[in-house]
Amino acid sequence: MDSAGEMAYGMFEDLDEPFEKSTFLLGDQHPLALDGDLFNDLLTSLVKRQKLKILYQKGNSEKPVEKVVCPAKLVLFKNELYFVCMSESEGKWDFFVKLCRILKAELLEDTFTSNPKRVARIEKRLIESFGILDASNPKPHKIVVRFPADPYYKLIFIEKKYHNSQKISMDKKGNIVLSMNVPIGIDLVNWVLSWPEAVVVEPKELKEDLREVARTLTKKYGI
Repeated sequence: MDSAGEMAYGMFEDLDEPFEKSTFLLGDQHPLALDGDLFNDLLTSLVKRQKLKILYQKGNSEKPVEKVVCPAKLVLFKNELYFVCMSESEGKWDFFVKLCRILKAELLEDTFTSNPKRVARIEKRLIESFGILDASNPKPHKIVVRFPADPYYKLIFIEKKYHNSQKISMDKKGNIVLSMNVPIGIDLVNWVLSWPEAVVVEPKELKEDLREVARTLTKKYGI
């Protein structure tokens, strides 16, 4: 390391602790806030293609389960880290494992092979999906959502890309029009609902899903 590098590193060391004390993650936990040894084993499994025995807390079970997984990809989604794992028993089945739900992990000596076609299929699924709850073979639809004529929305969608197919334009009234090619699923429905000011222009399938949510909410809370 040269003297300039040493100086920069020293400055970082001096600022590191004050910076952490001056930073607050509102309602959030850093996705990398995992036990160091555990996280090291998880990444080793991913990079070196070693099988991983984990104790995992499933969402639909009170007791954690033990399973062996073969991590193919690491995914960051909504500030949470997930593994996309390949099933050994079923060649067409891939599943997500949420890293923060891994209670224990043990690296096994056995390795697994990443079939290029299978990895390509996983990558295609990740590119085409809007969220991790979409079907394993997502069917994209053209989604068009209109937002009020306000520079705020244009800036938001320039700053943040919710999908790689995202495009923005303006209609004759100056409204911001966002378009994407994504599957219609619970992740997309929840995303639209998070924008009360948004209006879905198309497709009709997404409009019907939103109407169903509205009917459910009306039954719960009345008009």
